[in-house]
Amino acid sequence: SSQVSCYNAADGEVVVSATGGTGDYSYSLNGGAAQSSNVFSGLAAGSYTEVVSDINGCLVETGAINIINPEPLVLVAEGITNVSCFGSIDGSIIVNVTGGTGEYSYSLNGGMAQSSNVFSGLASGEYGIYVSDINGCSALTTVEILGPDAITVSYDNYCHSGIVGIEIIANGGTPPYLYSIDGGLSFHLSGIFDTLPISTNITVVVTDLNRCSSNPFDIPVVSLNTLEAEAIIINENSCFGHSDAVVEINTWGGEAPYYYSLNGGDMITDNLMSGLAAGEYTVTLQDANGCPANADFTIDSREPVEIELLSKINADCSGKKGGAVELSINGGSGPYTYNWSNGSDEQSPEDLSAGIHTVTVSDMNNCEARQEVVIEAEEASDIPVATNSFSPNGDGINDYWVIGNLELYPDNELVIINRWGNEVLTVSNYRNDWDGSDLGEGTYFYILKVKVCDEDKILDGYVTILR
Repeated sequence: SSQVSCYNAADGEVVVSATGGTGDYSYSLNGGAAQSSNVFSGLAAGSYTEVVSDINGCLVETGAINIINPEPLVLVAEGITNVSCFGSIDGSIIVNVTGGTGEYSYSLNGGMAQSSNVFSGLASGEYGIYVSDINGCSALTTVEILGPDAITVSYDNYCHSGIVGIEIIANGGTPPYLYSIDGGLSFHLSGIFDTLPISTNITVVVTDLNRCSSNPFDIPVVSLNTLEAEAIIINENSCFGHSDAVVEINTWGGEAPYYYSLNGGDMITDNLMSGLAAGEYTVTLQDANGCPANADFTIDSREPVEIELLSKINADCSGKKGGAVELSINGGSGPYTYNWSNGSDEQSPEDLSAGIHTVTVSDMNNCEARQEVVIEAEEASDIPVATNSFSPNGDGINDYWVIGNLELYPDNELVIINRWGNEVLTVSNYRNDWDGSDLGEGTYFYILKVKVCDEDKILDGYVTILR
């Protein structure tokens, strides 16, 4: 017998040799159809039994014949070395093979076969590795060799007056980097170089961890004008508590365009700051080179319009007139205008009625203050009170009919009526001077009309004349 050549192949073979018996032989395999040939080919791995018979039907059976499957051919890329620098060809691949039969041969990307399992001098990219054994059994795997990006160099200028500093910025390759500004003669750990002489060129070279180098990069060293700024207040806030101040930032030096940030906010290109409340502010600027500057300013708070009530006079007891208010105005920006709820436009109106009076004071910027003033009605004077009797006998005691508090009501009218309803005395502006001398002893009735708080008030009663 011969074994299969490759794992799971079907190319095994069994050859049977028979002697004895009579005549020609016939052969069968594993109970299959008989054949005249003693060769069974195209067999897969497994156990087989052959039966040989002659023309007389005599039979003989062989023992089990085993066709063995070889171990599968397994290909593993165990050692992959990536290229060290962009564009380099120092990558390598080491492969390990198990299974199959005998010695192996290797090829890369369909190239010439080799006996070594090491491929070196490779650039970055994807590779197909092919391995075969002495039976022509094969296996294939793909491997990718990586490579770093090219080292690229950029720079930022520092901002000085008369001198310049440069920060070299590297990308790609394999960090960390070393920096050279003399074409690679000397290297530094930091990419920041200060106080370089102006009007010269420097040649920058950057190397990385693998000692890969960037292309030389020439940088002109130039002088940068110092960036300066000033805040100009265009409009103060119009009123206390308002947020309508406007500030313009004037900029010179540096290199346009300029960018502005108010109190740490987003950078904008507009140099006009509006809608500002009272307070302290800092504007941070940057020019096209990233050079910074600051401008500080303060928006002062306006004094609020304030109304001070210096004095007030209440209305008379009728509540219809006589009230007065005296105001003092502070703060804001004069001149002021006045708008009273009763329509008055005076600062200190007079002849006000009792009630709540509201004044709105506006300054020249239309900033307003409002205040209510309560005008009360004065209480009425004491009401006249008449005595019920008097004795006009000339003794100097109680000779006149006296009405108390009458001096408070000089504008009065008095009528005296006898018991029969006849008017016996009519007096205007009575002054407590009636002695009843023209009347007899007895009881009389009086009607006294006075003005109380601008309204007529009638007081009546009786009075007795005693003799």
